[in-house]
Amino acid sequence: MKFIKSIFSTINEFFQRYFVAIAFIVGVLLLIYSETNKNYKQVCHTIGSIILTSGIFAGIAKSSQFTEIYKKIIRDIIYSQEHLEVRKDLEDMWEKVTQSLSKQKFSTISDAIRTNIKKYFLPVDHDYYYDNFNIEMNIEFLDESKEYILVSEFVSYTIVCDDEELKIDNKFKCGIKIDLANKEKTTHNLNKLSINNEIYDNPTNSHIESNYLWTNYENVLKGKKSYLIKREETKQYNLNYNNIRKHLAMWIYNDLTIDITYPNDLYIEFHDMGVLNSFSIEKKNSKAFKRFKAEYKGLIYKNQGFFLELRKK
Repeated sequence: MKFIKSIFSTINEFFQRYFVAIAFIVGVLLLIYSETNKNYKQVCHTIGSIILTSGIFAGIAKSSQFTEIYKKIIRDIIYSQEHLEVRKDLEDMWEKVTQSLSKQKFSTISDAIRTNIKKYFLPVDHDYYYDNFNIEMNIEFLDESKEYILVSEFVSYTIVCDDEELKIDNKFKCGIKIDLANKEKTTHNLNKLSINNEIYDNPTNSHIESNYLWTNYENVLKGKKSYLIKREETKQYNLNYNNIRKHLAMWIYNDLTIDITYPNDLYIEFHDMGVLNSFSIEKKNSKAFKRFKAEYKGLIYKNQGFFLELRKK
């Protein structure tokens, strides 16, 4: 039995190695024979053509050059922009690629890397971003003791999406800690809100909870590919209870600027939070006031941003 298997194995190996040459010779001989034998001309010509063609094709397919060309064509088709745009499994494919890449360097934390990148950096749950986010602040002391400040703030940004039918929750929420001895002195007023230059009247809700004055609004945007949001507000509060002003990106920001005008006897220290690059800082002082401007060019991702530390001198 082993002897028979050995014979078949040898024959099989022989044909695999010399198939191209055998097919070429047999095919040519059958074509020649078809021209000399009228009785079997058609049959020999057909069989000879098939065998000769098969041999030629097998020879091409075995060549390394053909293999590389074939692989390149397949890769170009599968990973072309046109093909990727119509695929329904892009998210799954991205996860597999990211998993493979991260496992090469960080095998023990590759799952966490993939999950965090997907959650915070990719447009999986949000089909929009915030463009040109600008914050302008003017700060004044309200009393001689310099405990209370008045903050006049103007915020503008554009929400950009590709789908006019997309529903976008435009939200705002702010909490100010209350001085319990002077509750009435802590205020927050949203003076003006406009969306694409259309003014919205009294859109906010305010309530006190856990010694904080909470102010918020929410509206749904739909029907356009961009929405210019402008917000004007004033806040009054005790600096000792609220000496940190923090701003974190709700989702992807493209460019962020904060411009602050404040009195000479107020100290402000700026800290960036988790951004990939650096803010450019500009300071201008005069006898009457100080001015601080921080500008970030590029993308800021969810939960990245800055915070301000305020204290009187």
